Amino acid sequence: MRKIIVSFLAMFLLTITSSQIVFSQTTVIFKPNGTIGKDAVVLTKEYSNFADLNFGTQTALKMSTWTWDGALFTERSLIQFNELESIPTEAIITDVKLKLYGNFDQEGNNVYPGSEFNQYSNSVFLQRVVAAWDEDSVTWNTQPTTSTSTTQIIIPNSEGQYNWNYTIENSDELKAMVQDMVSNPSTNHGFMLKLLSESTYRRMVFASSDNLDPTRWPELQVTYSYNDTCNSNFSYTMDNALDPTTLTFNAKVDAGQHIWRYGNQSLSTASSFTHTFTPTNQCQELTHEVIGTNGNCSTSINLYICDNNQDTTSIDEVNSMDNAEVMISPNPSKDFWNVSINSKEKIRAEIIIRDALGKVVLRDEKNIYIGENNIPINGKDLNKGMYIIEIKGKGISYSQKLIKQ
Repeated sequence: MRKIIVSFLAMFLLTITSSQIVFSQTTVIFKPNGTIGKDAVVLTKEYSNFADLNFGTQTALKMSTWTWDGALFTERSLIQFNELESIPTEAIITDVKLKLYGNFDQEGNNVYPGSEFNQYSNSVFLQRVVAAWDEDSVTWNTQPTTSTSTTQIIIPNSEGQYNWNYTIENSDELKAMVQDMVSNPSTNHGFMLKLLSESTYRRMVFASSDNLDPTRWPELQVTYSYNDTCNSNFSYTMDNALDPTTLTFNAKVDAGQHIWRYGNQSLSTASSFTHTFTPTNQCQELTHEVIGTNGNCSTSINLYICDNNQDTTSIDEVNSMDNAEVMISPNPSKDFWNVSINSKEKIRAEIIIRDALGKVVLRDEKNIYIGENNIPINGKDLNKGMYIIEIKGKGISYSQKLIKQ
């Protein structure tokens, strides 16, 4: 019987630890509409019950202090991006932009060239909200508390009466806020916008997610890095030195969903198991992963098992990409993946998705044209866990892990 070698066969008991951690970078843009958006205006006015009324469907986010029929009134606005929960909690936020778009409102901003109210600064605070609120019931009297620490951000005076846009970018404060909202989803209560000085006559106006113009809905752009290869270790033993093809694997972590694969073959879903390998003329990759209860990949490691005539340093890359470039995002995902294929020629490609045990859960064929092709993959009906996507065609042999949250 030909022997197989696992890394170095000098020892019968080895502990392998992955030292290479691969981070992928993803940019997501959230521009919620009136259905999934969450924003509201809270208003108080002298000699009225406005402080007890809800204004959750306003087409504008208003921050103002003015007079109305001789009575003083003040407005503040709340906004929350619930879509942040689609980003893995382990992600590292590298960049954030919050884009607010002006609105043609009959009142408009008070600071702009030629305004008679230019002496009244309409600078606005963006503060982090630290308590829960409901868009359909929040009022001035029930508005949530905010953090007034140094993390609040100032939006400067407006430069136009109507349709004045402002982007908060290159802000370490905003990045820190969003990082904590992603790492601790239960703390994501959004932001409050309020005037620095709530004295007459000051007003700043932006469009809300209920605005009739979709190009003016508030927009949050987040770039993050995520460790989608992960880092882990496990040990294996050869039960019988005379039969080195039989190995027992022992994961260092028992909890979670374990997935062991050898090439395209599923070996086990247990934390520890024994398997007898049939030596071949090529090395095969052994992969161990652990999927946590939140659906994220918590551990992963790769190991090549070969016969003794094969040099492990000469293993070819798994993906062969002569005719195209492939990118898949977002990954992990809750519902959908987008497969982007930039092809040098028109080809016919087969797309296969297998579950952790190798069962085909999706198979499709697509015409791929010269240039960029975007193919949506609907994963709504898939269970949480790990899947393998394979794309095959002329000049393309591609596979990658997909994580369904």
